[in-house]
Amino acid sequence: MITPAPAPQQPQISPLDWVGDPGQCPKFVGFPTRTGLPADLIWSGKGEVPAIGARVHIYMNSYGPAEVKAYFHADGYLGVICQPDQMPARFVGHGVTQGHFFGVELEPRKVEPQSVSVCEAREKAARQHYGSQQRQARAAFPKASQKALRESYCAPALQMLEWAIEATATARRAAELAEAEQGLIQAEEANGNDPGINRSDDWIPDYPPQEGDELPDDNQDSEEHPEHPQDEQRD
Repeated sequence: MITPAPAPQQPQISPLDWVGDPGQCPKFVGFPTRTGLPADLIWSGKGEVPAIGARVHIYMNSYGPAEVKAYFHADGYLGVICQPDQMPARFVGHGVTQGHFFGVELEPRKVEPQSVSVCEAREKAARQHYGSQQRQARAAFPKASQKALRESYCAPALQMLEWAIEATATARRAAELAEAEQGLIQAEEANGNDPGINRSDDWIPDYPPQEGDELPDDNQDSEEHPEHPQDEQRD
């Protein structure tokens, strides 16, 4: 997640630990250690929290390899400020070389099949949230030159919407396959559960030849059409 807060050009990395109330620790401000951060923060990743200076891979939006520079927190979650090896040009042009990322963004995205109705409801909610974030971004960064900041502000909501669309498509494909499989089962039950009926891989036995099955040899000569003397040379 790339965010302009608290500074529009670069995430702020505080040289000192927060010495006030941990509950009032500023959101998105970078800290060189976890000391001073609220103690009950949630790390959304499955693995351990990476150390400062550790190399990680940012899977969200395919940012790729990056180095952990600092810690931050927002909305009850612990995150890391990372410097990707290759930042998108739209951010580099505005002097942004680092970004805020949560634990789940450092892991591959796995889409679990769910019901179509649930996925469609989540996609609808994600679209509404993305629209709300767009309106807030336009209000916070109204200038044409602040397009990159508007995009970065909406990036998390856009990512959630893309995931929701992907989940809905996966659920629909799974439902179509299940419907087709159920149709095949019903067809087999109608045929007495005989797997050899209406199947493309039916085995056709080789019956012994019967009288009259022999086919005429077109290469044999007849009195009406005798063999040409030069046929043997041409064969």
